[in-house]
Order: sequence, then C-alpha cells, then structure tokens
Amino acid sequence: MTTLSRSLYNVDIHIGGTNMETVIFIIIGILISLSALGYAFYLYKKILTFDEGDEKVKEISSYIKEGAKAFLKKEPEAHIVILETAHPTKFLDVVETTIGKEITIPNQIKDIMEKPKKSIPIKSYDDLKSFLLKG
Repeated sequence: MTTLSRSLYNVDIHIGGTNMETVIFIIIGILISLSALGYAFYLYKKILTFDEGDEKVKEISSYIKEGAKAFLKKEPEAHIVILETAHPTKFLDVVETTIGKEITIPNQIKDIMEKPKKSIPIKSYDDLKSFLLKG
C-alpha cells in the first residue's frame, strides 16, 4: 500500500488506503452496477407486456418506425431523437374508443381543422433544418 501525503494549507490529504477498503469499494460498485442492470432488465420485460394498441395505433407506429429507419439508412452517422406528440384529437377515433368517452375539441383546434391542409416536402436533414430555422 502506498499512501501519499501532501500538506495543502495545513491540511493533510491522504491518497490511498488499505487493500480491504479498495476491495470493499469494488464490490459495492459491482453490486450497484448489477442492481442497475437487473432493474433495466425488469423494465424491459415489463414494457414487453404492454398492449401495443389497436390497428390504427400500430399503423401510425409503423410509419414513425419506417421513417426513422429510412433516415438512419441514408444518414448512418446521425445521432437523432425522434419524438411524436399530439393532442388527443389528432387520433380522435382511436382515443375515444380506447378511453370509452367522447372528447370535447377545443375551439383553437376546431379552427385549425377547418383550414385547408398544407404539405411541404422535405427531402433531407438540411432541408428540414432550414425550414425549422426560417423566421
């Protein structure tokens, strides 16, 4: 065992320790790591038991997955996070069927739903980036 000591502003700093202390810290680290892996595995198994949803939800999910795979195939070095958020009215029929009650559509969304749909083709990440950064 090597103990280094250095005086710093009249405070002794000791680096080192007994072999037993080192072994204890290594064992604690391994136990914490194994516990974390065990919990991750538990969550993985739990998620696999969840219902995938009805056919409409599966269809929408497949579109998101397909788009993500196409992007990653074209841009294999990209690091991305894909999130999908939506108001329940976006999938009104699915949500109402799932929760078993009718949803009141807010006036702001009713106004948007009455407007004509507009689609903008975006073919690359750079196109998306420039579109999002436009003022």
